[in-house]
Amino acid sequence: MSNFKSLPVLKASPTSEGRYVTFNDGKRQIRAALKKAGVTGALTFRPRSANRAQFSIPVDGGSVVAERKVGAKIRFVPAVVRQWSDLTPDQQAAILAVG
Repeated sequence: MSNFKSLPVLKASPTSEGRYVTFNDGKRQIRAALKKAGVTGALTFRPRSANRAQFSIPVDGGSVVAERKVGAKIRFVPAVVRQWSDLTPDQQAAILAVG
């Protein structure tokens, strides 16, 4: 069983000048936190081009995300999978309206 409650906050590296966490340092800190919590993450993080202000790595049952700010919390975001038949007619209509 994974222990996501033990995930720490991001710390600044000497090269970050205290404003933000560098990509290399942030990825290293998140991987170390996941290993300590007993969580296996995917091989790669989401590409920087998708959102430069946030780290995101898929894990079993969802994703682990953190902002690139110093002191940002590393959070687990669960993935919810539903079947079309489980949705209410209003939910189905909203999805179809988006296109």
